[in-house]
Amino acid sequence: MGKKVKIGIVGCGAVAQVEHLPAFNSIPDAEITIICDTDGRKLSYLKNKYNIPLITLRFEDVIRNKDIDGIVIATPNYLHSPMVINALEYNKYILCEKPLGLNTKEIEEIGKIAAKHPNKLMYGLNDRFRQDVQTLRKYISGDELGEIFYAKTGWLRKLGGNIEKWRKDKIKSGGGVVLNLGIHLLDVALWLLPKKVHTVFTSIHYNDGIEDSGVAIIKFQDGTFLTLEVAYTLLFERDFTYLNLFGEKGSALLNPLKIQKVQRDKLVDITPEVSNKKLYKSSFLLQAEWFIDMIKRGRKPLFNWEDALTISKVIDALYKSAQENREVKLD
Repeated sequence: MGKKVKIGIVGCGAVAQVEHLPAFNSIPDAEITIICDTDGRKLSYLKNKYNIPLITLRFEDVIRNKDIDGIVIATPNYLHSPMVINALEYNKYILCEKPLGLNTKEIEEIGKIAAKHPNKLMYGLNDRFRQDVQTLRKYISGDELGEIFYAKTGWLRKLGGNIEKWRKDKIKSGGGVVLNLGIHLLDVALWLLPKKVHTVFTSIHYNDGIEDSGVAIIKFQDGTFLTLEVAYTLLFERDFTYLNLFGEKGSALLNPLKIQKVQRDKLVDITPEVSNKKLYKSSFLLQAEWFIDMIKRGRKPLFNWEDALTISKVIDALYKSAQENREVKLD
């Protein structure tokens, strides 16, 4: 099997505990060597649970450790950009959670550094590894649905849902629901629809200085459009996420996957067999395996800072539209 890839995980919040730690711990070629967080008690618990050799409160201890091959950055948003840049300067492989930076300017700065360290940085777009998303993309690229002329997507959280405290701190999160939930939706929608965004118009509702809900209309250069709705706290009985696509030959939706196509003037269900169990968890495992292959076998990152830049430009425009109460055109 050869030498194991030694991984450091920085930021041990919910996504690290529920997804990253179990994923990397299950890969034979990987060894979680060090974890870093500001909460010492949390570190001690995770050290014992996963038998991790080293724990630290200092990010510097991770990037300066010559034995560490790759670093997973899963800290609050405002730390992503400086940590990625510092880790690149120490020539580490990096898997960074969304968002890569708080805005387009930060991501462009990362791009300048990443160019000096080719194939070292992978952007954590785990939703693209989901089997249902992969399957739907194949159907779209195979022209099974025809030209997609309308899409809608949303993520609505019920009142009282668990939201990490730092996500409601604008300095640490960089924004509210548009950035923190909208980024996941935009990632999948823009990946499935290889279209260039032309204009956006956004309306946002604020709560305690940060956006709690928002609605946007995104128009593409070919005249088609996407609607986006996100909310942290709605008077709603359950969390609800969706993506619906409507084409000239058929339609599709996610959560769960369903694909329909017009055949002889009738709408026929052509959904392939795809397990809806553990789609999210398996996406993190596949992402972790790809990252380990980058380090051990020289595989190129599947997604990079340029993917982050594309999404960030749209999000920046969404915020500008809401602030200026007008439609905003992208370059």
